[in-house]
Amino acid sequence: MATLATDSLPGVTYQWYYAGFPLNGATTNTFVTPAAGVYSVAVTSSCGTNMSNQIEIIVRSIENVSVTNHQIICPPEQVQLFASGGVTYQWTPATNISFSNVPDPIVNPLVSTTYTVTITNEFGCKTNLHVEVGVMCDSLFVPNAFSPNGDGTNDGYVIDGIENYPGNKLWVYNRWGSLVYKAKDYRNNWDGTSNVSGTYMGKKVQTGTYYFILDLNNGSKPKSGYLIIRR
Repeated sequence: MATLATDSLPGVTYQWYYAGFPLNGATTNTFVTPAAGVYSVAVTSSCGTNMSNQIEIIVRSIENVSVTNHQIICPPEQVQLFASGGVTYQWTPATNISFSNVPDPIVNPLVSTTYTVTITNEFGCKTNLHVEVGVMCDSLFVPNAFSPNGDGTNDGYVIDGIENYPGNKLWVYNRWGSLVYKAKDYRNNWDGTSNVSGTYMGKKVQTGTYYFILDLNNGSKPKSGYLIIRR
């Protein structure tokens, strides 16, 4: 919108013109218009009518802008986003992103995130575009049993796909609620030996039913369930 204005004087009337034609209802000392073109105003008093110089309004817009299509990754994967059509760029949120003020940042969100880029052209015109980076891994299989008896088969607790969740945390409790094992960035290397200081430290846990909690560190609700250990 453009606001045109002339001095407010007592005892006068105003008439705004567009391309030489009077505008209905445009009879105050200010006029607001969204349209490009040539405007002028006539000011009439007891001394007669005076016509202003012509004022040209040029409307700028932002065109030919674009942004990357929606993307899907599985952490720790990353993806590069691209925006075009402006002279400056600002991305939000400014988290898990290489740079927030470039047209082609690299992002690696841990949870599905919608990134918004504000594109500004040489005239100061702005527009917002959005791209969603979805976080979706092919598979995660959390087994409910293993048998650390040294026979070479199923001796370790192996969670398929856990490597796709950096910063994950695993806790295992016995039937009395005592913590017997804990790990951060679990690497499928538990052989059934307790690593918690206290009574169980360094001992092989007994055959039985245990309870696990697995936090994937991706914003989702931690997984939990029963874990059977057989020796």
